[in-house]
Amino acid sequence: MAGSLHCNINLGQIVLRNVSWTWGIDFPSQRRWTAGWGVSVELPAVMELLDLIGSGAVDATMARTELARAAEAVGAAHDRHHDDPAVQKYVRCFGDCDTCQAAEPEFRRILAAAQARAAKARDHESHPYIVLGSTVHQSGCHHASPAHYLGGDSRGFEFHSSLKWHAHGEGIAVYKGEAMNREALVRWTKANTGPRGGRRYKVCGTCNPQLP
Repeated sequence: MAGSLHCNINLGQIVLRNVSWTWGIDFPSQRRWTAGWGVSVELPAVMELLDLIGSGAVDATMARTELARAAEAVGAAHDRHHDDPAVQKYVRCFGDCDTCQAAEPEFRRILAAAQARAAKARDHESHPYIVLGSTVHQSGCHHASPAHYLGGDSRGFEFHSSLKWHAHGEGIAVYKGEAMNREALVRWTKANTGPRGGRRYKVCGTCNPQLP
């Protein structure tokens, strides 16, 4: 959860008072190991600081040191994991850490299998039924649609975010529906019917598929 506070920037005899700082905003990966990552500071105060540096009233190295110190204090005040190196490494992972790289081949196999299932689910003519969990759906039913699951982009932000969740044990939402033709569904329903005829499956109440 994001948080904010106000504190001074102390520059020797010059003090920028009541400067607004914010912690907890999503930052890009490019500067993830630079001091102050994850902390925002009021832009007008930065402009004033640059003017002081430009006029020679404030040394640039001093200004950088003070900004880093203040950002560290803001992070420590709001982040309960501030002193945990493992957590800090995790929040700076964008699907490209050592753990993610090691897990990527397995993740790609999982994703490829899910995308193959999704492709079959979109072929309504050849596969008029979809089994999702223990429920039978008519092909095209929005409850069994693959439209809301991870797509085929293997390089973008969505892919690397899902890779991170998978690699670090948080789970991923991939399509698990099994598209079937009539013959396959007959075999599946038979395998999921007890010896006394009891069903271990149900049919979707929305699309109400007519079973073969």
